[in-house]
Amino acid sequence: MLAVHVLREAGPGTKVTLIGQGPFGRGVAYGTHNPDHLLNVRVANMSAFADDPSHFLRWLWMQDVPAYADIPPSGHAFVSRKTYGDYVVAVFEELCAGAGPAVTTVDAAAVQLHPGLRPSVTLADGRRLYFDRIALCVGNFPAGPPPGLSAAAQDSAHYVNDPWQWTMAGLAPEDDILILGSGLTMADTVQSLLGKGHQGQIRVISRRGLVPLRHEPARTYELKPPTGSLVEMLAAVRENVRVAVLGGYDWRHVFDALRPYTAALWQGLSVEDQARFLRHLRPYWDVHRHRLAPAVADAIADLRARGCLRIDAGRAVAIDRDGDGFIVDLALRDGSTSRIKPRWIINCTGAARDFRAIGDPLMQGALDRGVIRPDPLGLGIDVTAGNVVIGADGEVSENIVAIGPPTRGRFWEVIAVPDIRGACARVAKTLAAPLPAR
Repeated sequence: MLAVHVLREAGPGTKVTLIGQGPFGRGVAYGTHNPDHLLNVRVANMSAFADDPSHFLRWLWMQDVPAYADIPPSGHAFVSRKTYGDYVVAVFEELCAGAGPAVTTVDAAAVQLHPGLRPSVTLADGRRLYFDRIALCVGNFPAGPPPGLSAAAQDSAHYVNDPWQWTMAGLAPEDDILILGSGLTMADTVQSLLGKGHQGQIRVISRRGLVPLRHEPARTYELKPPTGSLVEMLAAVRENVRVAVLGGYDWRHVFDALRPYTAALWQGLSVEDQARFLRHLRPYWDVHRHRLAPAVADAIADLRARGCLRIDAGRAVAIDRDGDGFIVDLALRDGSTSRIKPRWIINCTGAARDFRAIGDPLMQGALDRGVIRPDPLGLGIDVTAGNVVIGADGEVSENIVAIGPPTRGRFWEVIAVPDIRGACARVAKTLAAPLPAR
């Protein structure tokens, strides 16, 4: 997405290189081929360009219907994520084919970042490539193993730490499954299991047992942005919801109206209030803000109603291997305990929460050498309001920027396409600007 915006901004003579382990343009979210993995945002809000909001919808209308049977002629629909991946790749390829900057893709892992007047990266194969400017678009990193997981359990072929890498090889339809985490990744995993005809019991455990809520029809709501401390902002949002409901609106309309102000509200909080939000409010924010497409929400509700899917509040305190399966001791939020014996355990706790412990060679090396530094909360790396990285010495880089999940500490909401495209448009202007005289 960033490359797309750079290609719109940069003139002839510019060279753009994308480094990563392909396929380019899809990543984890849009690399899925499961038609039941749906976008969590309506078509109308998924254009690659904020200044052309109907771009994605027009692209959908132009596609061959047999190839895109899931495409409805409405901006209110939720289409498959594979379809959106097709769109991003098509936009990128169209811009690459036009006159202007030359584009190269390098299918390799970058393992070391070097600052300087000509910043560079070292690749896993030993090559070192130099540039005038570098953008870090490294996305999310998978969570580490959960507390209480024994070494023997972690080594089991039936323990899956990254559900996006799970091929389901060896899964029998009747196998009982324990899923750790009850967010969007859990919902995707359940959809994948349904697509494979799974019939066994699915047990889900998370700290609060909260599940992302369902999208309902959109409606514009006029909101006065809350101000003050975290407590004052929370009270203001609750009052907005109360007034909205009395006026025939829904709480969702209030949350949607918050979107343009979220970054400013987050940045207006003290670090102490931001930390309080993460400790106490984040799970509730996530399930209200990042909602499920109606079809997915219906599938989850149906499974729960039939007793095939059970979601509990609590945590796994001990996980050990038991033959091809596991023995798991659960401490539930109501104070009770339980022991279960699932055949599979899937870690769906989401992206890594502490950027200081991700272990990625590129980012960990840059942190260790002070090229970048963690943000005050450890959510990602420290950047300016313009997405320029800040080193351990407090100096702002001249030529290295970051975008997406690693900038969560500065902007908070950075993972949905409407947020990403805005950041891409802003950062592209920085990357495409004339080089300073040296």
